[in-house]
Amino acid sequence: MHHRNNVLFTATIGICGIAITAFAARPAYAQASAYTASPPATIYVDCAATSRGNGSAKRPYWRITDALDSARLLQREDPRRIVIRVAAGICSGNFETQPTGQKTRPPELLPLVLNVPNLTLRGAGIMEYVEGYPSAQRPGSATTITVDTFHYGWFDNTVIYIGPTTDGGRADGTVIEGMAIDDAFNSVHGMWITRTQRITIRDNVVEHVNFAAMNVTECSGSIVGNVLHDGSPGLAVAGGSQSSPAKLYVGGNSVTANYEGIGVVGNSTILSPYFEMGANPLKMLPYPINPTASQLGNHIEAEIEGNDVSNNYHGLAFVILGFGHYPYSQTGYINASVHDNRFMDNAGYPFLLEEGFAFRGTSSYWTNPDLEDFPEGYLGFLLAAFVTHGPFDGPYSGIVNASFEGNLWSNPNVPPIAPALLTFSSKYVYDPATGAPDPALIVHNTYMRNSLLNLEDEDGLFSLPGVIRDDLRPFDPLDGTALQNRTRITR
Repeated sequence: MHHRNNVLFTATIGICGIAITAFAARPAYAQASAYTASPPATIYVDCAATSRGNGSAKRPYWRITDALDSARLLQREDPRRIVIRVAAGICSGNFETQPTGQKTRPPELLPLVLNVPNLTLRGAGIMEYVEGYPSAQRPGSATTITVDTFHYGWFDNTVIYIGPTTDGGRADGTVIEGMAIDDAFNSVHGMWITRTQRITIRDNVVEHVNFAAMNVTECSGSIVGNVLHDGSPGLAVAGGSQSSPAKLYVGGNSVTANYEGIGVVGNSTILSPYFEMGANPLKMLPYPINPTASQLGNHIEAEIEGNDVSNNYHGLAFVILGFGHYPYSQTGYINASVHDNRFMDNAGYPFLLEEGFAFRGTSSYWTNPDLEDFPEGYLGFLLAAFVTHGPFDGPYSGIVNASFEGNLWSNPNVPPIAPALLTFSSKYVYDPATGAPDPALIVHNTYMRNSLLNLEDEDGLFSLPGVIRDDLRPFDPLDGTALQNRTRITR
């Protein structure tokens, strides 16, 4: 597990209303937080301030929204890293049209959009630990973003969006640390991070969200020391492309009380063609309608080390093709090292590997989609706004290379459905009660073909009694097609 190190020194000098701060990177995260040639520019925020301020230490902005606006202007003239330091307290916001003419602090304009290269959003939260795992931020230290108005529209939304925008904004080099998000189940996601390289997401708390607490797709970097709670999933990391690779280190997080703890997805995955950005003038850069080979996201490399993934329904899930998978994506590749984690009392499957969300159809091509006329069982309506044509009926295939070593797999209080499930179809298709695929579901959910699982199981997980091995099925149970899938498990 990566251990935390103290910041070596901090010096602050005020210049022209914007402070300049010098600091040394924590040695454990030197890869993601490299030294810069000159000290970064610092913008200050205090959500308890009684006036808008100017971003200086003496007159901080009263909203993170204002600091982000300032950072976008500053980065046009100054190549240095920009640090937004937010004081402890509550920063409430919503997705609605902003009030005008008032003298009290307006709400944060959600989502907060981080689209500035080499930007750090730093809260005041100090993480506390139980049994070596992060548990909560120290009382009184948290910088908490809350959602004060219920907003659950047709398209997904998120409290924080990190990624490219239609105005040319990019988020490469983003750092988010010491922040807390308490969605209060008033919107959809906590953090959504997409098409961004060299991210560092550490020592944050995200909880009480309707869907993903943290979703990371087509990104590289590190996700360390966070608490992710009450999500579905807590953390999802998804595949990348040649132009935006997915290579992630996931270490020392507490991912608990979620429907699914950690999900590793072999291809790029989105739940909507774009995000509903509320009243925000900034818009997510749309995915390409006809992606080139370099834009097609279907590979991920992940190291998962020293996390507590406990008291979820499912613990760790490998999903070869994700929900609302990228247009034309018929393949997914996962390379993962899973070591020295704790998986306890996950009541469904502590580990599962599945094809994911791929569906049968009556035609190999879907042209000019009609929102009211989709093949039965196909969730393509989630992609309708930006897919015009392309294959959706496979055949689908994938390759998973993964190693498991030094992990604790234990269910002392809650017996799981099975210690693990391996299937080349959806996890919902196999019925543990009958020991066979559900006839009502195989009509809709296909099986992968010509796929490979190559698993190094030092933990002995897959030799435990009761493990479900639907991956050994030689023929499609619907039409008898030879699947020609292979599984190799070594110890």
